[in-house]
Amino acid sequence: MALWLNEDEVQACLSVPDAIAALREAFADPQAQVLPRWRGRGERATYSVMAAALPGLGLCGLKEYVRGRFVVLVHDLATGEMLGLLEADHLGRIRTGAASGLATDLLARADAEVFGCIGSGGQAATQVAAVLAVRPGIREVRIYSRTPERAQAFASRLGPKARAVASAEAAARGADVVTTITNAHAPVLEGSWLSPGCHVNAAGSNVDGHAELDAEAVRRAALIFADDVRGGKNEAGDLIQAGVDWSRVHELADLVQGRAQGRHSRDDITLFESQGIALEDVAAGAAALKVARARGLGREVPLP
Repeated sequence: MALWLNEDEVQACLSVPDAIAALREAFADPQAQVLPRWRGRGERATYSVMAAALPGLGLCGLKEYVRGRFVVLVHDLATGEMLGLLEADHLGRIRTGAASGLATDLLARADAEVFGCIGSGGQAATQVAAVLAVRPGIREVRIYSRTPERAQAFASRLGPKARAVASAEAAARGADVVTTITNAHAPVLEGSWLSPGCHVNAAGSNVDGHAELDAEAVRRAALIFADDVRGGKNEAGDLIQAGVDWSRVHELADLVQGRAQGRHSRDDITLFESQGIALEDVAAGAAALKVARARGLGREVPLP
């Protein structure tokens, strides 16, 4: 029988570090296959679905969502048995942060000390947690939001390392790692603000007409990685709006599996373009299900 996990159970069973480890293992699967996001647009709602198969892990599954309701299904690839169904709002936040954490671990300088986060909404907390998980030497976290009160409240929740700043430029200038996690339609990060050696996680936009980064930020990146290049060509607004040469864009899996090299020098600016793919959802979902079964959480759902 499949195991059903609600939002609270998913959050209890999936930590950001465990999600980073699960994604690292999934991106290391040389046989992994990803079906990019498909959207069916109605008059009042948009239905989105994406899928992945991970033969190396014996898993497959999909994520679907409409009007803010997210569900992930995980199957045993060998038998076709459904292993679990998970409510996936928290799952999506955790795996999106984990993808940025994995990219940061592979691309950011090992001695990174200053982190700027542009955005303080529901996705921001896991972005910060993931970067700090892989770069514990960070001593300063700068938070910028268009709503100063939200930035201040978020920084207060994060603890003594964090402080709210007055502008996106103040968050980015001199930072070793910068993450954008906003719903902005127009760029919030300018390439002229980036210091040599900075690593950027662009995690907020997955619509072709929206961009968080200006063209200069993309142009200055010596290395660009995406979680899925095929899907990125349809919806990576940062890269599309900048008119990127797609031969410059590599997949995160190539980096994990050693087919591509990370930064060549301390001064390289690196960019991870995060779209969110089902490989991440399936891997993170399977990790949560494993913990839930060990703890006796969730409900068994009989299936025909």
